[in-house]
Amino acid sequence: VGLENKAYAFANKLSGGEKKKLSIAMVMMFDPEIYIFDEPTTNLDPVSSDSIERKIADLCGQGKTVIMATHNIRQVRRLATQGKRVSFMKDGRIIQTGTSTEMFSKPVSAEIAEYSYAENIFRGMVIEEKGEKYLANKGLKIHVSSAEILENVVGILRAEDIFVSRRPFESSARNCFSGRITGIEAVGNVYELTVESAGVFFETVITKQSLVMMDLKLKDEIHITFKSTS
Repeated sequence: VGLENKAYAFANKLSGGEKKKLSIAMVMMFDPEIYIFDEPTTNLDPVSSDSIERKIADLCGQGKTVIMATHNIRQVRRLATQGKRVSFMKDGRIIQTGTSTEMFSKPVSAEIAEYSYAENIFRGMVIEEKGEKYLANKGLKIHVSSAEILENVVGILRAEDIFVSRRPFESSARNCFSGRITGIEAVGNVYELTVESAGVFFETVITKQSLVMMDLKLKDEIHITFKSTS
């Protein structure tokens, strides 16, 4: 577990991250089939957290069953890959369970969407015009692929499902809105853009290369496009 240089140290002199690694090592000595982790990286520095996450991923790769409780949704996104199961709990009850993709792309409630960092959550009503369904939200009508006509609904749109362009372009996507950039923030290897259109704020992500190539700046007019099925 990366504690070779601490082989002769007293356990009570180890750092928080080193103690957690030691705890994992003590259990690994028995080679169990099931590991249970409860908030394994809480209050740890990024380097220690990354080391423990890699060890947990290694255990999964060895065919071990790993059960982990965490409040860190980004950690869930990193570790719950390749069909691993995720459950969302509240007040001791499982509200939704499924793969990571199912949980983050099709949450069953606005609460799960908010907790899992869904960037775009729109509250409004579903209306029908000329046989087409729309989610009416403030000054926009967002085309939706399937929905019941209801007065109080929540629409959830992932940032990665929104395409950004300088001009409108030919696409099968039914939603294309012009807007103004109100925020640009670097987040790791990508940039988060906040775009305001008719009083509705959208958040999307683009690469640094795209940001530079399109020469995007605050207050620039751009177009956002996304599918009804999103």
